[in-house]
Amino acid sequence: RAAAAQDYYDEAGNEKTNSDLIQFYPASYKLKNIVSVAAIGPQGSRVPSSNWGPESVIISAPGENILSTYPGQKMAEMTGTSQATALVTAVLCHLRESQGQNLKSEEMIKILIGSSVFNKNLIGLNQNPTQVSLKRAMYMKESFEDESLLSNKTAELALP
Repeated sequence: RAAAAQDYYDEAGNEKTNSDLIQFYPASYKLKNIVSVAAIGPQGSRVPSSNWGPESVIISAPGENILSTYPGQKMAEMTGTSQATALVTAVLCHLRESQGQNLKSEEMIKILIGSSVFNKNLIGLNQNPTQVSLKRAMYMKESFEDESLLSNKTAELALP
């Protein structure tokens, strides 16, 4: 779980259930500033332990065998929605930094979804059958409507 001003990003949960039927809080609160994240594996399919929800889960992100810090000053591969949520949080932090601190939660979420990649494996599992894409989010320079850069693979990245 991570907070940035009024934003709240939370994992969908790891109970192998539909969060629309069995709520997982705080991710199941129906608030505009909550992004509920499911975990997917390298092939783009939902990680079996990850919760899902066509109404409650906003987006998916890689969350299987993610190298993470582990107690005892160790590193270990971990799987779950916490790892997926960390990646989405990183993308949203990048958006806040590149788009300005005054960017509202709803605008950030719109950009996050607009820059995500369609994934047919997620149809019926998320509100948006998409997975997060840092690369595409980085090219969203001026506004959500400026999608011309997404198809231009040779566009230069404008750094602040």
